[in-house]
Amino acid sequence: VGGREVELGERVVLAVPGAAQPGPRARHREAVEEDDRVVAVGGVWIARVADLIAVAVFSLFAMNRLTLIPLFADQVLHVGPQGFGFLMGSMGLGALAGALTLAFVPAMGSDHRRQFWVALIWVAALLVFSASRVYQLSLITLFVAGYCQISFVAAANNRIQTITPDNLRGRVMALYSQALIGVGPIGSMQAGALASWRGAPVAMAIGAVVAGAVIVAIRLARPETFLPGYQKRTSKKAASASADASQRSERT
Repeated sequence: VGGREVELGERVVLAVPGAAQPGPRARHREAVEEDDRVVAVGGVWIARVADLIAVAVFSLFAMNRLTLIPLFADQVLHVGPQGFGFLMGSMGLGALAGALTLAFVPAMGSDHRRQFWVALIWVAALLVFSASRVYQLSLITLFVAGYCQISFVAAANNRIQTITPDNLRGRVMALYSQALIGVGPIGSMQAGALASWRGAPVAMAIGAVVAGAVIVAIRLARPETFLPGYQKRTSKKAASASADASQRSERT
């Protein structure tokens, strides 16, 4: 209570005409600090948007390519239902290997330079799979694609949750879930439409090229998105900005 009375007293003193007001240096310092908070929050939002766009694009043009695997097994590789099962199993084994790698080496999941290269390897694996007519090579490329898919998604999840303030994490993760899962049916529809028009290999290749082009565009437009130190700087600034905003709201 005493602290509250002191704060109210300070406000009354500042409201009295002729009372001591902050000098030019103090006002300049406050303005600079406010600008820093705005830049910090803006930088975090840009990083989050870049990650969400990357996840949505890969979900739309890369992850949904499971729709095309039956066509590859039947019309391209001619391996039938048994071969289709092994193709799906190969991708599942790759995903399991990626998950175990992140479980035993957690630092790999937070390395955002690795996230960029994993995305490019994922794209390359899909391109090789779309051009492959050799069953064994297709099995290997799907294993690599499964490994990279889990690694990419886990890194994006780690980054978004780390740089998001506590009071916004639920809303941001809702957008992340929408980007990861919500656009999947749309991706499957466009993959099927492309496959019926130009065939499964072309549909697979187009999706891989689009996903690769977007991740490279993000890398060129916002290079700090895939820098490991940027996550720590933005998360600290965001936390500080969020705390300052909470304090100001409590005072008002």
